[in-house]
Amino acid sequence: MLSRADILKKPGVYLDRSPTGAGKSTADLEAVKHCEKALICVPTHKNCEQVEEDMQSAGIDARAYPGRFSSGPDQNCSNEEADEAESLGLSAVAAVCRTCPLKTECLKRGYLAELAATKNARVAISTHMRAVYTSLNELAEGREEYIAVHEDAAKVICPTAEALEADLRWAAGICDDLLNDPIELNKPGKKKRRDENRQRISDTAYAQRKAECHEFVRHLADITDDLIAQIQSAERTIQLKMPPAMEQAAGIENLLFRESRRRKSTLPGKSPWRLLLAIATGDLASLGVIVTEDYRDAGASPDAAKQNYLIGMWRNLPNAESVVLFADATTDAEDLEALLGRPIIDVTPAGHIERVKRLVQYPKDVTKNTAKDKFLSLLRGILVEHKHCSRVGVITHQKLIGYIRELEEPFFSRIEMRTHFHSGEDRASNTWHKECDLVIVLGTPRLPTLAVQTRLIQWGDFAAAGRDGNWGDLHWRGKTESGKEVVTAGRGYNDPAWERAHRSLVRARIIQSAGRGRSSLEDGCEVVVVTTEECGFPIADVAVIELDETDAKLLATLAGASPVFPYRDIQGISGDAPPVFKTADLARIVGLAESQTRDRLARLESRGLIVRVGERGGWMLSAIGHSVA
Repeated sequence: MLSRADILKKPGVYLDRSPTGAGKSTADLEAVKHCEKALICVPTHKNCEQVEEDMQSAGIDARAYPGRFSSGPDQNCSNEEADEAESLGLSAVAAVCRTCPLKTECLKRGYLAELAATKNARVAISTHMRAVYTSLNELAEGREEYIAVHEDAAKVICPTAEALEADLRWAAGICDDLLNDPIELNKPGKKKRRDENRQRISDTAYAQRKAECHEFVRHLADITDDLIAQIQSAERTIQLKMPPAMEQAAGIENLLFRESRRRKSTLPGKSPWRLLLAIATGDLASLGVIVTEDYRDAGASPDAAKQNYLIGMWRNLPNAESVVLFADATTDAEDLEALLGRPIIDVTPAGHIERVKRLVQYPKDVTKNTAKDKFLSLLRGILVEHKHCSRVGVITHQKLIGYIRELEEPFFSRIEMRTHFHSGEDRASNTWHKECDLVIVLGTPRLPTLAVQTRLIQWGDFAAAGRDGNWGDLHWRGKTESGKEVVTAGRGYNDPAWERAHRSLVRARIIQSAGRGRSSLEDGCEVVVVTTEECGFPIADVAVIELDETDAKLLATLAGASPVFPYRDIQGISGDAPPVFKTADLARIVGLAESQTRDRLARLESRGLIVRVGERGGWMLSAIGHSVA
């Protein structure tokens, strides 16, 4: 198996699938020591800061590409128009910076100065987003000795963009305004310069630029009109023929930005400029129309109307002379080759890393539409099962994350960290195992059909993307912690291509979230995963018992949290022991019939949380229950 040092002088594409916490980042550190220049790509700015700190601590000249902030403590840009340009899908540098009146100052001590400093560093550290919008080729120029891309390879090497018909109509209106009422388009042609006699004369260079912009806008308008017609007529997902390409006119992004602002029309959805410019200049690898019933598999109404999207995909790869390493525990070699369209070399070290901390899966389906009471009941049950853990991190659906605030004590005070799927913190942050002694991944981050179709298109399979994926029940085999084989019911696509694409997205998200606990490290923490998705984790031998609000109230009452009844003097129990309550008393407190209350108490007793005091003496917390409550 090749090490990092072995690949440094051998251009090619390599894959390291070592699990989270196995030392892929440390291997980068050793590799760049032997390079004149290198590039590291990680998911977020926070990750960039962590890599920068690690490398600088090792004495390596490393800098992270800056974010651009027009306000706040990290402000490095004083032109808010740059924010507007980016919201329109245009490059802030191309649309605003080149004509910004504050550019000179920015080059000295602002965003542009920070960009220049990073370009000169021995190791440049970039977010995935910058690698997509700037391109790996540009970022990697002069850094071909070693390029490492961590996590989510598809997002970096096969980025996509979508647009709806309404988005294209908005762009067509901008183009029509420029051509029919060309206030902005005429500005370059009106510019003058002084001749040798200091007389102001028309500048032919500006006139030429105006003509080139006019020609390119006409080209942009023509292809936009044609694409609108193709979206309207599409009855199934199809690949489109790429229209003729034209070289992008100088200053076109600045022109589109100015006209978009002047027109002041509201964008119906996402700005299509980035996609349309790539189509007009021939920068895309593929173009098509996706016909989908969006969010059908994520809980929406089955009557959801079909939606047609224009989709474009780029191939974002450095040149063939580069050494490129993809470090991703959840990427298959087969999938990566499909994305790249070229062979890769798997350099994952042989062997298996044993987990030091417990990682267990409870096969329950928690979706973003799970009811609040159900979600909190399950979370309470897990917290009770892991009563020895006092600093708990929770990763779940964005819609559910707010419910955690409604947890009562003693449960809420144990929650140390919380975030939602797709936040960035669920896949990339390295602080969870340091702040928590338990990480709970609660839910299955299923995606809309559009996301699955997009992955199929990234793999070059438009034919599969046009089929019905046949969503429904799926069954898979797993093993419990004691080694017993069990069959688990889940949900997924029955079409093999769709299921492979779906699993590559959803399973990867869950595994990366579980990896925040670093269960393979001595200083890692325990991890609980609640999902019906097959992830290769050991399944709990005993199902978690859910505790609803009434159960929580019973425990709180037995802990003396209720002022309704005083402590009682029970023979053989010390005065400072937890209080004892009879079933009838507890039934009145929680508002249930005695028979229902008795059933709940028996269930809590079976989990060792409460104990009987004699046959008819009542109930009290056990030592375990007392530690929980």
